[in-house]
Amino acid sequence: MLKLKRWIGLSVGVVIATALLTGCGAATPVAPTATPIPPTATLPPLPPTPTPIPVPPTNTPLPAATAVKLDCINRVGNARDVTVPDNTVIKPGTAFTKTWKIKNAGTCPWTEGYQLVFVAGDRMEGKQAVAIPPTKAGADVDVSISLIAPFAAGKYKGYWQLRDITGKQFGTGEASNIAWWVAITVK
Repeated sequence: MLKLKRWIGLSVGVVIATALLTGCGAATPVAPTATPIPPTATLPPLPPTPTPIPVPPTNTPLPAATAVKLDCINRVGNARDVTVPDNTVIKPGTAFTKTWKIKNAGTCPWTEGYQLVFVAGDRMEGKQAVAIPPTKAGADVDVSISLIAPFAAGKYKGYWQLRDITGKQFGTGEASNIAWWVAITVK
């Protein structure tokens, strides 16, 4: 009986080994079949990508209503010093407020969205643009800007104009293109 058990065990082992060997890759390789790829349709070439036109950066956003066209004239009649007359001596680093009395000499009322804007020279740490009070045509108004005197001694001058709701700057003079200024001496 012991021989029979050994023979059965050995036979079972051979059967298992044979099954494993024939099941692990001993199969006949299958030749790949070629599936034809359908031709792709020829697409027309894409149009060239437009080249962007560079726009110079600005520090001051324009008012939201930039699509408005004004059918009136913007003009500043004059700009008189109310505070800080020309060549006022100011200590280095001193904060001050420059105020002008200006006349609306045009036909447009200056409404919300009109601003006093820096245009050239020494800005003296003032904002690039500040709102002005609404002003009827023919009326006077005080406009002010907060500034800080530079720390280095010397003469400083900053030029200012108004900007309307379309973003167009204007000032004094026959062509409404002359800026007014603040001029100080730092000592």
